[in-house]
Amino acid sequence: MKNLKKAFMLSALFALVMHTQLGAADVPTITIRTTGFAKKVSLVVADLASHATVQLKDLQGNILLDERIKSAAQFAKVFNLEQLPAGMYRLVVITETRETIQPLTLTETGITVDENQREVIFTPAIICKNGYVDVSMLNNRLTTVEMTVFDAAGDKVFSDTQRNVIKVERRYDTSSLPQGNYLVRVSTPYRTYYKDLTIK
Repeated sequence: MKNLKKAFMLSALFALVMHTQLGAADVPTITIRTTGFAKKVSLVVADLASHATVQLKDLQGNILLDERIKSAAQFAKVFNLEQLPAGMYRLVVITETRETIQPLTLTETGITVDENQREVIFTPAIICKNGYVDVSMLNNRLTTVEMTVFDAAGDKVFSDTQRNVIKVERRYDTSSLPQGNYLVRVSTPYRTYYKDLTIK
């Protein structure tokens, strides 16, 4: 019973710490609209607490536009897509906590934006501190998440796979690793994220 109580208290403490860490993260409001009959689209990002990147991609994943924006109460810009051929594109807003993907359909005469097709992908919070690596991640879908630690030579020193999960909240003890630089990789079938880890 004591072990169960201790495990519960440790899990509750971990959830509180992760919630506090993520609570300070940005949760911007993103508005994407067409402007009149032209091949232009307006982007407004409000309540941006950290830097962000705006990208326009074609369906092959080629980046046609890449702009970095600083944290601000509001960022607004109109993108002129007159020079692009008709087809499907994706306007992507990347912050520290999420990636918002808005499909755009460019026709010969204008642009169609359907907010129902918008997708938000949450990035994992990877916190390396006090001999532990905390990983917290919310998926939009049931999937497999793999966390791997590599040493400076690129050799795998640790790996953990969580299968068929929507939410991951894990703590890994790194105190037994030798001093040095490491790379933490969190992978899903859709995205891979990296974080540097230094053990002193």
